[in-house]
Amino acid sequence: MTNKQTTHTPPPGYKRTPLGWIPEEWEVVNIRSIAKLIQTGPFGSQIKANEYVNGGVPLINPSHIREDRISPDFAISVTSDKAKELKKHQFKLGDIVLARRGELGRCAIITSKEINWLCGTGSLLIRLNSEVILSEIVAIWMRSKRIVNQLRMESMGSTMNNLNASIVSGILLPLPPLPEQRRIAAILATWDRAIELTQQLLAAKTQQKRALMQQLLTGRVRLPGCRGQWQESNLGSILNKIIGGGTPSKRKPNYWNGNIPWASVKDITKFNPNGTQEYITEIGLKNSSSNLIPAGTIIVSTRMALGKAVIFKRDVAINQDLKALFHNDEKVILEFLKFWFELKETNIEKLGSGSTVSGITLQALKKLKILLLPIPEQTAIARILTTADAELALLERRLAALQAQKRGLMQVLLTGKIRVKL
Repeated sequence: MTNKQTTHTPPPGYKRTPLGWIPEEWEVVNIRSIAKLIQTGPFGSQIKANEYVNGGVPLINPSHIREDRISPDFAISVTSDKAKELKKHQFKLGDIVLARRGELGRCAIITSKEINWLCGTGSLLIRLNSEVILSEIVAIWMRSKRIVNQLRMESMGSTMNNLNASIVSGILLPLPPLPEQRRIAAILATWDRAIELTQQLLAAKTQQKRALMQQLLTGRVRLPGCRGQWQESNLGSILNKIIGGGTPSKRKPNYWNGNIPWASVKDITKFNPNGTQEYITEIGLKNSSSNLIPAGTIIVSTRMALGKAVIFKRDVAINQDLKALFHNDEKVILEFLKFWFELKETNIEKLGSGSTVSGITLQALKKLKILLLPIPEQTAIARILTTADAELALLERRLAALQAQKRGLMQVLLTGKIRVKL
């Protein structure tokens, strides 16, 4: 009995609300009560096709909201005269633009750069009372799992989520006093700056690695002390064999959920070197055209995600969209070949054919040109690029850790579980 009462009794300094326990000084409000304006973008009939220009005043639709920021497409713009006609849809500093369709919860805060740009048809504009609540606090809440789930449940549309001003107006938020909001926003902004800096470093390191591959794998730059001539060859001449795969029958439950990793294109695009998303059984492998590929073999996608190559750290079975390439160790080392595929991925993708799903034939794959150099130089190049990969992986882990820390802080600060000193 005591435990039950404790569970349902708010701790000292807190009160029960529809949103759970919150500090006594906090309120629960709906967005309607803290907003000066909530409206959707202009109807499609308000902008005729011939009124769009390139390089004018941009319209911001959901596709232009990326990673909590606005990335406009200036090809989707209108003239300044047309923008004046649509003045009610122009942004002011601190407005929130929210995606009405697609990925719910996607939003961004308007900065000085986007003032007077236009809310697009697929977006919704929220203008808050800055004397009551900060845009940063509302934007964080709009991206939260709780509100995204609420928006998804209440959104309209059988095939695509579709928000309107009425749905957004009724969303409930906890409202800390304004000084506490400012302190919370300042703390989270510290993590935002660290995340942004890490993202910039990651982008710069990625470009550096790309430049290294372009220089070292094409013979533009030779490493000091390395001698010997490059030899142009085709991919087929350095391969001992190519093995494809297949898919066990989905109608046979005993073919699936075994202990053999079974790779398909989705495992190539979201790569985990230690496993796959689906597994098959021994009987499933034996009764299909799938093949078990030894760990340390290059596996390349020849249908969708063309040219993307990976190396698993364990034996895996593959499906019909993948090919395992067994190379000649005397001509090329594994790591050098893997980096060559990474460099040529875009070129290979352009060779794809097919009306609905792009693919590349084995014949076209074998004809691809590759520049070979002495094995010691291949080894040195692979070592340099592997070091670059390790630096990228370190930055990716750092970025993931910072993002996780921010999510944890948001959870405790925006619910009042941990209070900030003012």
